[in-house]
Amino acid sequence: MKLLKIGGSAFAIAGVEACSGAADADQRSFSEVIAEDGLSGVPDWSAAQTGSPEAAYLAGMAAALSAIEHVLQVRSSTYSGELPLAPGGQATIDYNPDAEFDPAFVETAMLGALGHFASAEDALVMATGKDFTVDVDLAELWFDIDADGTKDEGEDALAQLGILLGVSADEALEVGNTVIQFDTADADWLAAYVHLASASAELVLSVDPTSAITTVFEGNERMQQLGIIGPDPFFGTQNEIDT
Repeated sequence: MKLLKIGGSAFAIAGVEACSGAADADQRSFSEVIAEDGLSGVPDWSAAQTGSPEAAYLAGMAAALSAIEHVLQVRSSTYSGELPLAPGGQATIDYNPDAEFDPAFVETAMLGALGHFASAEDALVMATGKDFTVDVDLAELWFDIDADGTKDEGEDALAQLGILLGVSADEALEVGNTVIQFDTADADWLAAYVHLASASAELVLSVDPTSAITTVFEGNERMQQLGIIGPDPFFGTQNEIDT
């Protein structure tokens, strides 16, 4: 993987254009798709490609990033705390006042992530072991955290993935070093990451997290209903149950 320092102008990824022979094919470049439609627009774009290793890698990368996006969406709508072992589980997200807690949030997040990882694995078969290079501008990437289909403040991927550049999102945009060149080695690395992340998700699901979380959640609600305990028979003080 090579970091390219270029100006801030938009670019099109060479050699990864939509099939011109199909009248209804998406003619946009990968950069245009993710900038305009987000990661959800990549599957349709990918279906219009010619099966090149560049397109396969981009499809696999987008699917892996979609797993992160899915976890962020679940956290935003049901649980704003951290979620260890999940992709995107420890990223900082804004508090959603309309979120409704769901004891199945871990299972929902992991199952959704596994689906995206499976798509990534399928796509990367055509990229691993192939000789290619492809450029991606991280400034074009964004996560639809609130799942409203539009890019909002705080959804820039650089805010979550800035560690890849070793600088903050603001610094990356200022110096214009947001373009990353990926190659064959990165396809092998991504395939390995997908396997590892999938195994982590399956490990979490194997312990049936929903049942345990439901028990704790229901117990917490009962404790909240109890509120303040009456005077202590020995000390005469009132003790509020801390949940």
